[in-house]
Amino acid sequence: MHSIKYIWDNKEMNILGYAITPMLFLWLCGWTCAGISLIQKLLADPISWSKRISWLIGWFVGEAVVISILYFILRPKKPSVLTLSPGYFEYETGTRPFDIISGIKGNQPIKELWALYKGLGNKTYRIKEPEAKMLNLERIGERQKLFFVCEGRRIEIGDSLSEPEREWLYAIMKDLIQRRTNIPI
Repeated sequence: MHSIKYIWDNKEMNILGYAITPMLFLWLCGWTCAGISLIQKLLADPISWSKRISWLIGWFVGEAVVISILYFILRPKKPSVLTLSPGYFEYETGTRPFDIISGIKGNQPIKELWALYKGLGNKTYRIKEPEAKMLNLERIGERQKLFFVCEGRRIEIGDSLSEPEREWLYAIMKDLIQRRTNIPI
């Protein structure tokens, strides 16, 4: 048997992401110049090394956050890929647009924000067909979600697809898995 590959583009970044980029570049330049000035002042002033180091660490964290945001905004876009192979299927999430503003709903714990931040990168999940009965299509809140369980986590497939496309993909996957494994889903 052969593998079947489905490829689709992920969501586009909203206009705010593009509008914020020049402002972040200017802010980063100003932050860097002020950081150089801060280093000169800290070395000249008679303060303890622990205060100097704490100021520099704080400054570095601010720089790192802005650089990582710029990276996620400007990096090349990668599509999602679902490969249905004999015995397993593999899902590559592709790259997500940086959209942390719409990702934050109210007061979220830092753990959830970190998961949102980490979820922007390309991840590959592989699931064996006998475990594919964990494939599911259901309505959660206002959205219909196609997902499978991998390593104890729900992994959504095709979050940028329309509902009819998601239903079609689910029917194809379900049919293929049932034909290969004789496992009803």
